[in-house]
Amino acid sequence: MKVINLLVKKEHFTNVEKQISQYIIEHKDEISLMSIQELAKETYSSNATIIRLVKKIGCSGYRDFKIQLVRELESKREMNTFVDYNYPFHLDESTRSVASNIALLYKNTIDHIYSNLETKKLKEAAKVINQAHMIYYYGIGDSRLAGMSFDNKLNKIGKQLVNAEYLGDSMTYSTLAKENDVALFISYAGKHTSFISTAKLLKKHKVPVILLTANQSSPIVQYATYTICIPDKQNSESSIATFYSSIAFEYILDVLYSLIYGEHFTSSNQTRSKVIENQHRQ
Repeated sequence: MKVINLLVKKEHFTNVEKQISQYIIEHKDEISLMSIQELAKETYSSNATIIRLVKKIGCSGYRDFKIQLVRELESKREMNTFVDYNYPFHLDESTRSVASNIALLYKNTIDHIYSNLETKKLKEAAKVINQAHMIYYYGIGDSRLAGMSFDNKLNKIGKQLVNAEYLGDSMTYSTLAKENDVALFISYAGKHTSFISTAKLLKKHKVPVILLTANQSSPIVQYATYTICIPDKQNSESSIATFYSSIAFEYILDVLYSLIYGEHFTSSNQTRSKVIENQHRQ
């Protein structure tokens, strides 16, 4: 894995190492000109701590780290694709620079998700949702917002999602779910304890479960009929907002909706025409 990605993820880093890695990320263009003593001074750390950090990410020493970092930055600049998914802008940047970074974040996220799409699973999931009697979705926080947006689109073709997490009543909905229903779980980490027990219950009732996550090792996977995975690019500890996961989930769900619309084209087109006609009458 690239040194920048390892610095962003901060896996198994001490608090001091996290502080140093964050400084490097925010000043990556300046590091090549800094000695290890200067970096230690700026991060209120020591030469030894910096050496331990760079060795954790696979470098033989500080000099080797700087060489690898410069190579990555040059490569990414040539392709014009570098973006920090967790911290895409800095406070001292101009408005245009911030706007450019956010545009690049959107583009890179969608390009990355698109290149990793499992189209067969998406098509199968769309067919199951289209044929389902009831559609339940499970999501917390920003994942819930993605589900609400998906719900709004499905309403246009006469289908409605039930927010099973509303008022914390998920177990009731899960108990009532039948084989001809479907459950959609949206969870970046896929580690919510309540989701695991709920998915287990749904599988017991033979309800198809669709999981949208970035964690291929999520405990929910064993209970899912279809698991749609996105690459893990977001660090919950250092991310200033869920830019990456929000864009990724919205994109996947938009693709899913488009496939559902295709499955349901004739009737959905008629339904949408009626909705538009009624809106014009109001």
